[in-house]
Amino acid sequence: MQCAMRQGMELLRSGSTEYKWDLNLSDIATIWRGGSIIRAKFLNRIVQAYRRDPALHNLLLDRYFTRAIKKAQPKWRLVLSSAIKHGVAAPAFSASLKNSRKIDPAENAAAASRRGIAVAAVLWRLALRTAKRLQH
Repeated sequence: MQCAMRQGMELLRSGSTEYKWDLNLSDIATIWRGGSIIRAKFLNRIVQAYRRDPALHNLLLDRYFTRAIKKAQPKWRLVLSSAIKHGVAAPAFSASLKNSRKIDPAENAAAASRRGIAVAAVLWRLALRTAKRLQH
């Protein structure tokens, strides 16, 4: 969820810069919190991150999200490797893990999306090959 929110906020930030919309990402997260089923602490953390740094270009660079992602990664990798080992396709999970690393500020959201799609495609092919082997 954190990676998906990071990507969404990055798209809003990029659009705001390109089209000179002057969006306030903290306000947007506050509005979403009011009408969302995930409104509780998670969206509050996003609001806090953009209040600490309104120019934050990558949500995962906020101290709270950096710590949370680092803490989750070992188990995240274990679950993903187990899925692959058992032939379970998990392309979105894998792409999200790939995108959870800190992205270079010069890198745009489109490049991040292309990487995620490429990783997902490779894992999908691997999952299909594994499934075929298990059928024989």
